[in-house]
Amino acid sequence: MTPKVSVVMSVYNAGGFLQEAVDSVLAQTMEDFELIAIDDGSTDQSLQTLERYGDSRLKIVQQPNRGLIASLNRGIEMARGRYIARMDADDRCVPNRFALQVNYLDQHPEIALLGGSIATMDETGNPLASCVGFPRKHEQIWAGIGRRPWVFCHPAVMYRRDAAIEAGLYRGEFAHAEDAEFFARLMTRHRAANLPDVLLHYRLRRSAISFTKTAHGRINAELVAKMIDQWKPGMPFEPTPEQLAEARSKIELCTENASNSRQESAYQCRVGRELLRGRAWSRAIHHYTAAVKSDWKNRMGYIGIACGLLHYGGEPQMIESTPA
Repeated sequence: MTPKVSVVMSVYNAGGFLQEAVDSVLAQTMEDFELIAIDDGSTDQSLQTLERYGDSRLKIVQQPNRGLIASLNRGIEMARGRYIARMDADDRCVPNRFALQVNYLDQHPEIALLGGSIATMDETGNPLASCVGFPRKHEQIWAGIGRRPWVFCHPAVMYRRDAAIEAGLYRGEFAHAEDAEFFARLMTRHRAANLPDVLLHYRLRRSAISFTKTAHGRINAELVAKMIDQWKPGMPFEPTPEQLAEARSKIELCTENASNSRQESAYQCRVGRELLRGRAWSRAIHHYTAAVKSDWKNRMGYIGIACGLLHYGGEPQMIESTPA
């Protein structure tokens, strides 16, 4: 029987987080799905964790390490479902995530790409912000791609498989901003939206913070924003040779290797930012103070302490009830 949803999860050294992620998928209230887990050359116990499940909905694929983009594209090409649900190996779905997204997509055939709000947690699973919302409407999302840090949470999106295949899947040239470029390219052909509902608990991890990758992603995201500015209906969604050359020259300079203390400071700032969103002012100050102790040159730590003292930076209330 062909499933309605194909969940695509790339797994690389997911450690102790993987079981929680898989369990949250298999416990969905909507059961008409398959979970395609691509083990991307893990060197820890990730593969053994996957193999312990006896659920027929779980499909395990092994490959040498090829990276996230290649893994996602392989999973989408293998998928049998009408809808693709993205999921990371260290996050946790809410139980009715798929039901909410499938119901909306079924009722809105003009929408090909659908995200939603998220809750955030730290590396050990402690809650941070209970609800981080994103722009709801297509035009708002389009205007923010490449400019706002988030217009979608990538592991919380669901999209139509045929639209993704038609658009051309993820592109390696836009590494570390591959989701922004793919979403924008998909939106040149179809409409998108975000639900107000929390769909996913998103985990912040120290190992995910890389100054080189962050800079690389920022440059590619800026390139995507330039492509959006120049795009007109009927045009291919491509950078000019000059734009591409400029971005590549900047990326070649992204070779910074940060010290452990600087990485720790960046992680503490990221946790602090989520606590500001959740209006947990004293906890935010605690983490920003830890950021300053790890790297006294990190000005974001001082800014975060000031925001916590002033009770500034909380997540605004979302006044729209449904996307349109």
